[in-house]
Amino acid sequence: MRTRFYWQQLSTRSLLVALLLTLVVVASLPVRTQAVEITPAGSPAFLQTSGQLTFLGTGDFYTSNVGANDPLGHTIEILVPCGWPSATPVTFALFDPEFIEPNQTAVLPIVDDEIRSAAGAENSPTADADNTRFTLTAPGGAIVGPILFTPTGGTNLLWVELATFTPGTAGYGCGIYVLRTTTGNGDLGIQFNNDDNAWRLRVVNDPDCTVSPGTCSGIGAIQSGLLGDTNGTDDIDAVAGTGDELIIGLVQASFQHQRNGFPTSCQNFYEFVDGNITPILFHNFDMDEQLDDATNKTNITYFPPSTSNYAPSVVGTTSFGTVWNLPPAGGPPPPRGGDSFAIDADDIGWWRIQVCVTNDNQYIFEGQQGIPVYFTQPPTPRMVLSKTDNQSTFVAIGQPLTYTLTFTNTSNVAPPTPPVPGAAQNVIITDTLPLNLNYVGCSVTLPLVGTCSHTGPTPGGAVTFMLSSIIKAGQVGQVRIFTTVNSIDGSDIVNDAVLTYKDPLKNNFPPVRGTDRTPTAVTLASFAARPLGAGVRVQWLTGSEVKTLGFHLLRATGPDVADAVRVTTELIPARGVGSSYGWTDQNVVAGTTYYYWLAETETTGAINEYGPVSTTASPLNAQHTLFLPLMLR
Repeated sequence: MRTRFYWQQLSTRSLLVALLLTLVVVASLPVRTQAVEITPAGSPAFLQTSGQLTFLGTGDFYTSNVGANDPLGHTIEILVPCGWPSATPVTFALFDPEFIEPNQTAVLPIVDDEIRSAAGAENSPTADADNTRFTLTAPGGAIVGPILFTPTGGTNLLWVELATFTPGTAGYGCGIYVLRTTTGNGDLGIQFNNDDNAWRLRVVNDPDCTVSPGTCSGIGAIQSGLLGDTNGTDDIDAVAGTGDELIIGLVQASFQHQRNGFPTSCQNFYEFVDGNITPILFHNFDMDEQLDDATNKTNITYFPPSTSNYAPSVVGTTSFGTVWNLPPAGGPPPPRGGDSFAIDADDIGWWRIQVCVTNDNQYIFEGQQGIPVYFTQPPTPRMVLSKTDNQSTFVAIGQPLTYTLTFTNTSNVAPPTPPVPGAAQNVIITDTLPLNLNYVGCSVTLPLVGTCSHTGPTPGGAVTFMLSSIIKAGQVGQVRIFTTVNSIDGSDIVNDAVLTYKDPLKNNFPPVRGTDRTPTAVTLASFAARPLGAGVRVQWLTGSEVKTLGFHLLRATGPDVADAVRVTTELIPARGVGSSYGWTDQNVVAGTTYYYWLAETETTGAINEYGPVSTTASPLNAQHTLFLPLMLR
């Protein structure tokens, strides 16, 4: 393996030839559909990094020496997921990473450098262009760069390879790669550190840019054509939601819009709200609202998740020049303000934020400080959980009981529309066993891989499944828990399970739950009353009896059990499962309608009521009402 990065100076003649060739090549390219690119094809926005001495009103708070004054510049995070094949190369490519004129106005992808002289005049003939530098740090510790691009380096209007590597190489690996970019040398000599460098980033598996022989190495129209064509992919298996998708997020970045022929343009951003902090603040900087006219071309709108209790869209506040929206008193540097939202579990998930500005306006949409912003919603899993013991009748002490927990990643189906399929990772299922159950064992059903364990006392305790497999969009999986019934207390055995999961970016989603209820109490196969001679005959048949000592009957002349009185003088003893019982009420008035309830008395002293059933007493066998319910306690 070798990592490649290049910069060079071309002669003036060579540079002109390269520019002309690239204009032809790039102008003829179709829109790229399978590559992670910031900013994406069709976006009116591009990235713009300013020098430390650039006027704060240019819109780059992070680098300005009267703003955050961050010497490391802008921060971009790129996820190379562990589902990406370790031997498959990844290419990082930059479009137009140097300072040079003329400004680009007609050729896509649009970028717009701004070069100032010592006195600050923009794009003057005597302006001295600054250098730019890029540093890429791998999750395994390898560092590419810093790579310095000089104004005469020849990358103007070209794609240039920053690095190509395989994640399986020592020092690289899967995980988050951090790209930092700065403008200027940091001195006050020839370079004035007051320019704006416009650029774009593409991260892709490009078959033209293999680790060897290095066909994309160097700077020129040929290499730019290979890097800028449409034969690459950010999804190696071309199936959405399988956990091998490359993702780019922006932690510190400023944007400028440039869409010719339009007075204003809008850009969508996406940011995850995890619910760990409430309230949250969404920040924007230098949107220049005070320069807008009555047409409200400058605006910002928030779109919470569909589960949120907020309105489907919420109008936010836009910032004035050189300040954050709703800033508190203080500074310099300008203190952050922001649109505030109280967050509960329903608000967790991806928020879409639409920012509209007049063209040629540089600004920052930061959202939550330190949380990456994305130009498209990243792959988003959505898990559901169900649970069953496959038991349709009551259970007895000592009986085996097997729970099957089924979980599905439904992110490949609507709603939402359209879905954004994503793989679920770090799936953990915790099942808290009630004291009615003795733990026997557990298992993870193939082809999934993971561990399961029991902690705490038995009966009871908790069973935990930790899956090392990712759950792809549309995939179904199962785990099982083996138990025996330890005790029956007259109520159903209720067993709850909770599933937690993350997306490829390690965002935590709200837990999902599955519940199973197992019947343990008396089941009545029938319960009825009918006239019999001068009295009323009440009969019932049990389908099951658990801890049943015997029965009493209650009676009223209306359907309200609060008015009922006991009519049996002695407890009718229980005779076991499937027994038939009867009792004749002789103390009735002909033509009167009576309501009866059955009161089961348990060996524990608990009393459970069933009913009512009703009939009209008549020595002439008048019409009666008969109920045959299947009743569960």
